[in-house]
Amino acid sequence: MKIGTHYVVTNKRVILKQGLLSRNAMELMLTKCEGLSINQGLIGRLLGFGTILLTTGGATNVFSYVTDPIKFRNAINAQL
Repeated sequence: MKIGTHYVVTNKRVILKQGLLSRNAMELMLTKCEGLSINQGLIGRLLGFGTILLTTGGATNVFSYVTDPIKFRNAINAQL
């Protein structure tokens, strides 16, 4: 996880908050989630991070540098 970045999975949405001085937040409704994929290169697999792509209504939302993306994906799938 990057410093100042928080990823949260609730029973209704996925929330991404970024920033130390300024704040950027994104919320995705889980009911709108159509697809989920993980991209993890060799370095990411060795160091335990990756990128998650969530498709909602034709739009693709990218969560970069997620620590343990398999665990994050499992948390999303558990709520679906």
